[in-house]
Amino acid sequence: MEHDLKQQEEQELPNPDRLILNEADAKDDDSRIYKIKISMQPDGRSISLTLPANTTLLELKTDVYYITDIPVRHQVWSGWPLDVAIDNATNLAQSGIGRRHTFVVQSTTPHNNSQSSSDFEADDKYEYSDSSSDESQSDSESDLRGYQLFCCDSKPAPIHLIADGTICEATGSKQFVDNYKQRFGAPHPEFHVGSLESALQLAKASNLENEHKLFAIYLHHGASILTNIFCHRLLKDESLLELLKHNFVLYGWDLTCKSNEKLFLLRLGKHCGQTAVDLAAGMKLDQLPAILIVSMNSFIIPGNIGLDELQLRLLEAIELKEFLI
Repeated sequence: MEHDLKQQEEQELPNPDRLILNEADAKDDDSRIYKIKISMQPDGRSISLTLPANTTLLELKTDVYYITDIPVRHQVWSGWPLDVAIDNATNLAQSGIGRRHTFVVQSTTPHNNSQSSSDFEADDKYEYSDSSSDESQSDSESDLRGYQLFCCDSKPAPIHLIADGTICEATGSKQFVDNYKQRFGAPHPEFHVGSLESALQLAKASNLENEHKLFAIYLHHGASILTNIFCHRLLKDESLLELLKHNFVLYGWDLTCKSNEKLFLLRLGKHCGQTAVDLAAGMKLDQLPAILIVSMNSFIIPGNIGLDELQLRLLEAIELKEFLI
């Protein structure tokens, strides 16, 4: 009898090895990727997002705002698990959804491109709903985490940042920087203004002067749904902006118009080589924006990644110290 009781107690005791494994699993949750499909109603448009597990509900709804212009307070979501309590701080790993999940989002107001920034305030009510109930919950404790939203007061910002048919790199570069600032506001990266060759020479000169800056090119595309997310969330992060400022000469170009893409690829091939051209030309629309690192072993960082991974990739480039000369 004593032997049976002892054996039963041993079976009921938690396995220390399993506890360690569970802790590791929990840590792994933060690095997982979630593929989210969103059905917008009533127009039926479908949005697909690839997001890290630590993306919060507020950040997800903010992303939808960037893409659709539907303010967060006017988004009604269906598809959250009924047995999990969620709030603005709940992330995808904590929400109970699968790694692939579909939501339905309805707007409680007609779509209006002329909405002011007051439609998205920090004290907005955030509504949640499930498919079996019309009741919603609200939470006024929102946190924009320092993200600054841009709203055009007079007219919608143009899709492209460089005018179609531009034939002068310096002119296109100035248009790019001016329009980027107008559309996305501050803070923003410090882009070099001038020709691609002048930016390249500046990076080379920094290495001769022991500043050791890499040459990076931000490739913009106004038709990608990732553009607003990338520019509003990633390229406004203070730590990322400092990393770029102190370690890179950053040049920007808009690939939205085919004529400007062709001009850029011609200049890129002339000054940076065929490898850089192949990397830039090989990017698909759902991978743009992107950051092209031009060095002895050039590579490109697609825009469909999170902030942590972007910073990691840039740090790896800095540590490799593969400069232009």
